[in-house]
Amino acid sequence: MIAEAAATELRLGFAARPDNLALVRQALAGLADGEGISEIPLADLKQIATEACMNAVVHGYPEGGEGRIDVTAVASPGSVELRVRDWGIGFRPRPAEAEHSLRLGLPLIAAIADSFQIASPADGGTELMARVLTSENGHSEHSSTPPAIPREAELAISAGTSAKPVIARVLAIAASRAGFSLDRVSDGVLIGDAIAAGQADDFDSRRVSIEIEECGPNLCVRVGPFVAGGASRLLHRMQVPGLGVSIAKLADRFEVVSDDVGEFLAIEIGAGGVARVAGS
Repeated sequence: MIAEAAATELRLGFAARPDNLALVRQALAGLADGEGISEIPLADLKQIATEACMNAVVHGYPEGGEGRIDVTAVASPGSVELRVRDWGIGFRPRPAEAEHSLRLGLPLIAAIADSFQIASPADGGTELMARVLTSENGHSEHSSTPPAIPREAELAISAGTSAKPVIARVLAIAASRAGFSLDRVSDGVLIGDAIAAGQADDFDSRRVSIEIEECGPNLCVRVGPFVAGGASRLLHRMQVPGLGVSIAKLADRFEVVSDDVGEFLAIEIGAGGVARVAGS
């Protein structure tokens, strides 16, 4: 008996602002790279996510109101299920306005998705669910209290092959938006690759979770939670064999911290400066 391939789950949470759509599109592109999804279904996924997120930005949180949007993509053999969730004032069936939006809103989503559904959760807001087939061949968890609005963005993806392109793309776009030079963007990508290369067993729930925010001119990244000792093991594996240096040296600050939730890696990537790696 041949076991079915496990699904890969990507989670992205961010403040409801149009400029965060680039994070969503790059994260989906990274997922497609890792899962071998071709350009046509990837384009459909990007457009659905764009239209759904802009509906939340423009209509769920109108007139610049603050709010949170969660995007979940579950890649299984032959399809991807996409969920876009907000905690806004509810669904408004009007065209979205956005740089990447085709301004066709829900009719476009219904036309390109292989299945499509909208729900109004009991705790408010709107959840859009769409499935896109990637070859020829659920229950949603809600809290009674809306989650906190991220300062920038938070990402979670199953540890494994798809983690590397997703994390690399998201860190690259975040560093670019922060005004980093090309060299420093590249350093951010290398750090992201090193994080993604961590062993699945080192992460709590075998999922790589990252919080990203701009801290002054720098980019602050928090990775975890890890199981006990997992963060230190990942930091140790960042040593470049034969050179006696660590990928962690590319960051201005790179240290293991702990709280009631577990172990985390606290990373600060700036335009320059001397790296400060705790314990090195």
